[in-house]
Amino acid sequence: MVTRIQALKPSIGTIPHGIAGIRIPGRLPPLDRSVVLTFDDVADGTTINTHYEGITLATVVPGQTAKGPVFARRCWDSNNPSNVMSPLAPTVIPAFDDGSGYIEVTFATSVKSVAVDAIALAFMDLRPVTAKPYLEALDGNGNRLGRVVYPPNAADGNWGTWQRLAFDAGSPRIARLRIGSERLSASSPVYGMFDQLSFTARLLP
Repeated sequence: MVTRIQALKPSIGTIPHGIAGIRIPGRLPPLDRSVVLTFDDVADGTTINTHYEGITLATVVPGQTAKGPVFARRCWDSNNPSNVMSPLAPTVIPAFDDGSGYIEVTFATSVKSVAVDAIALAFMDLRPVTAKPYLEALDGNGNRLGRVVYPPNAADGNWGTWQRLAFDAGSPRIARLRIGSERLSASSPVYGMFDQLSFTARLLP
């Protein structure tokens, strides 16, 4: 027995000859949408480790096993008066480097692409400025998929401006992120601030 499928005529427009609306399994990839976290939905000093659906935030201090809180902090950059994310409580400025810890982002479901806006703040001493803010992507086994550093160098005119650090894994393989600013023995201190964490999320299974 053969069953004939007919497409219904819509209220506006026409359907070309043939069958409309039939999706062949496996033919089209799932649709993605971009989730953007600005951290502006909470007050300065709020702990945001588990505040946002689909991700967990934590502060990781090198050499320590216990993970700490991540705070939404009021940014004191005049070009961005909104909140940023920081491992530092409101008693100090929100800019930080790896000496204070880096921010670990863990996704409930692996994602394809990620991005975060970063700004670098150098505190000059007798050493050159070579350290930079960074974003590092890892898979579910802890293998590093990629690392993106702050694009300008200290001598560039756009050093100290907001820059986007973005990484695309090509498929949903990113399980965790490390977001921080390098602490290098041969570099003057460079502290980072980070805003607008974004990542892809599946709309269809």
